[in-house]
Amino acid sequence: HAIARSFVGSGYTTPCFSKGMDGDAGRYNAPEVSYCPMDGEIVKNGPVALPVDDVAWLGLNEYQKFLWMADEIEMRFHKLQKKYAACRYYEITWNDGSELMSAFNQTAQQLGCGGIEEGDMIHRKAHIEHGDKLQNCSESILMDIRYRNSMQYDAYAQDILYHRHRQHIPINECSETREEILDLLRSLGVDMDDWRVPDMDDNGT
Repeated sequence: HAIARSFVGSGYTTPCFSKGMDGDAGRYNAPEVSYCPMDGEIVKNGPVALPVDDVAWLGLNEYQKFLWMADEIEMRFHKLQKKYAACRYYEITWNDGSELMSAFNQTAQQLGCGGIEEGDMIHRKAHIEHGDKLQNCSESILMDIRYRNSMQYDAYAQDILYHRHRQHIPINECSETREEILDLLRSLGVDMDDWRVPDMDDNGT
C-alpha cells in the first residue's frame, strides 16, 4: 500500500506511458521507470508478468493501478529467481525509511562488507512522508480487495503475491485503531494470514 500511496501522492496517475489501445503516443503522468499491461504498450515494450485485460485495467483507479505495478515487480523478481536458481539472492524487506538502514547493514554483513553510515547513502528521491495517524487505511484495504477480486489471479500467483509476502498495514499511520482494522478484515472474509497488522510498537516483522 505504501508504494501505491507514494506514487499517487507524488502526482502520478498511471504506470502506463501511452494510451495503447488507440495508438496515441501521448504520455500520461507516469513515473520514469514504468510497466503497463495494456495491449498497445506490450507490443512496444514487451510482455508483463501479470497480464490484465484492457477492459479490467481501465476499470481500476489510480491507486489500484500502482498496486498492480507493485505486484508486477514482485512477480518479475520471483521469475528471475526461478530462472537463475543457482544464484544466491539477498532480499531487503523494510516497511519504512527508519528500517532501511538496518536492513542495508544486515545485508552488508552477510556479504562480508563493512557497515554503512547514513552519509554513505545517496538519496535520489524524496519519498512521501505519510505522517502518523493520517491515513484512511480502511479505504486502502477496500481498494486492495476490489483490485484482487478484479484481477482473479490464479493460485500460483496468489501464493507468491499474497501468501508468501503478507500485506503490511502500517497501523501507526492509520486513523483507525488496530481493532477497527482487524474487524474490517474479518468482516470482508479475507484470509487473515495474508495480512500483517502489527501493534503500534511493533516494527512489522
